[in-house]
Amino acid sequence: MLLSLIKKSFKQVFENSSIMIFLVAYLIIIGVITPFIRNDILAMVLGICIILLTIVHFAGWFQLVNAIAIEKNNELENKTVFSVFLEGIGRNIVPLIIAFIFYFAILMLFLYVSGFVANHFFGDIKIVLQDIMTSMQGNNNLILALEALPDDKQMTFYGWQFCFIIASCILGFIFITYCPFLINSEKNIFVRPFIAFWESLKFTFKNFLMTVAIYASIYAAYILINVLRGLAGSNTIISMVLFLIYIYFSAIVVMLIFNYYDAKNNCSDRPDSIGENETVDTAGKED
Repeated sequence: MLLSLIKKSFKQVFENSSIMIFLVAYLIIIGVITPFIRNDILAMVLGICIILLTIVHFAGWFQLVNAIAIEKNNELENKTVFSVFLEGIGRNIVPLIIAFIFYFAILMLFLYVSGFVANHFFGDIKIVLQDIMTSMQGNNNLILALEALPDDKQMTFYGWQFCFIIASCILGFIFITYCPFLINSEKNIFVRPFIAFWESLKFTFKNFLMTVAIYASIYAAYILINVLRGLAGSNTIISMVLFLIYIYFSAIVVMLIFNYYDAKNNCSDRPDSIGENETVDTAGKED
């Protein structure tokens, strides 16, 4: 099932140019705005604008991706991609704002817990950071600054890093199917983000092995692309090619997750129902 979903997602992204057009347009706008951030006040104002622009963009973009993934609805046969995008903004912007705040609160909780665990097992990071900043005065090489630390402080630094990596992986896994449930839910816009989270959480653990396989594949590909970008160094042409690959990779990942949702939830006319028709649902079970 995983390979078929990946192939389908590749095909849909390359056959539906609108997916990339909206994504690239968003990245261009962000790229134009960012250089104007020059002082604290302007940074705060433009930061808020970027957050709002991001929410507006993904409210429409997720709706478009969802329409392409759920082919049985034939939504794109009756509407233009731009009208679907605008409809998504109107339908999803409030739930996405609430979802953003909700996700940020969960993120802060995870950071606090991971920091507490790291402090308990590896020691206080503040002294280590002070030593790193001292070592980096007149030298911006972080690797050399880390190598200059005693072994116990290196252990503290890498221990904290390990805890935060594990926390981010767990958080990413918990929220992996959140967006499809959020976009497809028919609940009240103010409770939809919380209902969608609970439904996506149940879905993730009900299909645990398949979800782990998808998440591991995404994470492995992400690491590979970043390793290649690191090896490219200052080579402008290779860096640009890899950046383009990364953009396509991001679009394919989102498409894959929505296709995964559709493959497991196409058993009823209600998109937020799971496993009500066991005959159809068996097509989505792990191979």
